[in-house]
Amino acid sequence: MPGPSVPPPHSRANEISRASGGAPQINGTSDSNPGANRTTALPTTVHNYDVGDLAGWPLDLLQIWGECDRLSPMPELASWMEAAIGSNKSAFVYGDVVADADTWLMVKAIKAEPVASLSDTMRHFYKLSDAERIKRFYSERFGTSESNIANAFIDLVDGLDAIGINLGFTVDKLMETAHTSSMPTRSQTETLGRAYGRI
Repeated sequence: MPGPSVPPPHSRANEISRASGGAPQINGTSDSNPGANRTTALPTTVHNYDVGDLAGWPLDLLQIWGECDRLSPMPELASWMEAAIGSNKSAFVYGDVVADADTWLMVKAIKAEPVASLSDTMRHFYKLSDAERIKRFYSERFGTSESNIANAFIDLVDGLDAIGINLGFTVDKLMETAHTSSMPTRSQTETLGRAYGRI
């Protein structure tokens, strides 16, 4: 899907740097150590969510669900979502899609290889196009599987989890975030996740 190049704002870069305690390198090497190897850092499996996701794609999917749920009559969900996600007229605009991918990839790289400066990392990082960075995110985060995206999202909509315990009371807060009176059903959640994988 074509869209404008939208690098994350300066405040987002500062937040990433503070959260990670260092700076990453994206292209597999750092300037000071060209032979350095990258390793995976975030403790995320491809088919469920963890805290590294919470400020990104799941909340954006909930917000666009809320947008659709408020329509009357409610449209056919799959086709509406596939057209709306990444559209600059929806609650989940293309810039958000790019920013969600960038943030996850940057934090992963920071934690994996805190060697290069953040500015060097971002310079290397933005040599990739928006579409290339989104593709890389889907590959590294979800194994390029729509089913994995759907399963990760399903794990979220019944409430956040902590140390293996479901916190059902968080559902109300998630609905507030989505500006909706109801969470998607399991079937609807699968549809949302799959639509996100087809951008």
